[in-house]
Amino acid sequence: MLGLDEDAAFAVRLATDEACQNAVEHGCRQAEDEEVTVACEIEASDLVITIRDRGIPFDPAKVRPPRLDAPLEERNGGGLGIYFMRQMMDEVRFDRNADGVNSVTMIKRDVIADE
Repeated sequence: MLGLDEDAAFAVRLATDEACQNAVEHGCRQAEDEEVTVACEIEASDLVITIRDRGIPFDPAKVRPPRLDAPLEERNGGGLGIYFMRQMMDEVRFDRNADGVNSVTMIKRDVIADE
């Protein structure tokens, strides 16, 4: 995949899956006919993936970090998707524009090698 090694390709797939799942589960909660769009672009040597939806506003600062060291029964529900996205990608941004579109932009740096 784009010259990515197996680990980097897995990271991109996992992060994209988590972001899409969040958009469908939370962003499309208001109406079943809402759309989630995914755009993949190469900027210089970076892979940029953007997921958009028109769902409810989302503030990632309100998501508690997962308690990875706690026993399973004591862990808070949710939050692992964002944690994985941030661990797997070099940059993750959450935005909402004036038209009510939520965007998650994830960047994996230096995926395209110079020829």
